[in-house]
Amino acid sequence: MRAEIAKGQTLFDMAVQHCGEASAAFDIAALNNLSLTDTPQPGTMLLLPAPSTPKVVAALAAHGVLPACAMEASTWERIERTGVGFWRIGYTFVIS
Repeated sequence: MRAEIAKGQTLFDMAVQHCGEASAAFDIAALNNLSLTDTPQPGTMLLLPAPSTPKVVAALAAHGVLPACAMEASTWERIERTGVGFWRIGYTFVIS
């Protein structure tokens, strides 16, 4: 199965929307020769594994839910980055 990635979607968003669980992001990354942290451009067609939790996929579709959690670079630069939720390993959180 193939699906087009929408603006703001990550591999995890695609995994939840089309497979029913976030763990499918690992399979999507492998199928498409991507890193798990890559954010493909909107309009990119991705190969997807079969849905592992079809009830979740059906419920999201029935309610018109389109997960899209990616943060654009311009947004990242405007926000105050404090706390665990915003630390990035090797950038703002360094172990020495």
